[in-house]
Amino acid sequence: MNNYKSSDIKMNERIIGKISTSINTTDGEGVKIKRSIGSGEIGIRNDELSPFLLLDEIRSKESTDYMSGFPTHPHRGFITVTYMLKGEMRHNDNRGNQGLLKEGSAQFMVAGRGIVHSEMPIRNFVDQSFFAFQLWINLPSAKKMIDPSYQDYDSTKIPTIIDKDFNNFNVKVLAGQFKDTIGPIVDDNLKTFFFDIELKPNTKFTDIVLPSTHNAFVYVFNGNGRFGGPTSRSKLVKINQVGLFLNNGGDENSLDTIQVEAGSDGVRFLLLAALPIHNEKVVQYGPFVMNSDAEIKKAILDFRTNNF
Repeated sequence: MNNYKSSDIKMNERIIGKISTSINTTDGEGVKIKRSIGSGEIGIRNDELSPFLLLDEIRSKESTDYMSGFPTHPHRGFITVTYMLKGEMRHNDNRGNQGLLKEGSAQFMVAGRGIVHSEMPIRNFVDQSFFAFQLWINLPSAKKMIDPSYQDYDSTKIPTIIDKDFNNFNVKVLAGQFKDTIGPIVDDNLKTFFFDIELKPNTKFTDIVLPSTHNAFVYVFNGNGRFGGPTSRSKLVKINQVGLFLNNGGDENSLDTIQVEAGSDGVRFLLLAALPIHNEKVVQYGPFVMNSDAEIKKAILDFRTNNF
């Protein structure tokens, strides 16, 4: 990890280049979701968003919206990260992995050359609430056929940094580095950052530092805030919107800061960043993400002939 305190490292401010609003759709067996990337203005072939492919939010207090879940289905060629905020979900796959995601926990699954799994919500008899995110991250062509892997992380393994002086913010670090804290999810392929950040009303926050090499975006899921700096160039990102940061084109010896100012109701958002994949075609067919039509056909054949 970088030494973010070094005075020798050049620091630039990121600004928002594009804002997009999530859409309502369904996936799996009719699960109601909000899809913020992977469709609409910010799409799968947008180089500014690479390597991110999809971000879905499942959030409901009605069990009929989500209980049908995601029965057995395949993946090839990318990574999924699932983050649970409310409720529980059970994972099973053809590699013998099992997991029970509970409130505050996360799952990191590398589909690689192929995995077949199910993700099934467990009924919440207290208030029926369920709240989760799933992120898809592309793999570079050289890594698309690596062996699949699975790891889940209990909420106690995910560090939370709290503003001890004024109680104005808290940051959950799932992946990457925030100040001196490193998240438990380690993505050696794309050096992913995954933060869950909450700010109190009207709080200004300037502590986010990212490698200049990374593409980055935020997804606001509570309240609203102004993102990017300097203040005169900040843009308002509202609930259920993505704010995509422009990449300054820096090298591995430079870092960028991100400025946030919460609105009058505060703001809570995900911040995602990772190394982009350059000069590679993205071809997606449902749960398969490869680099050519021929590779997609091979993925379908392999799945149908039980070669995952």
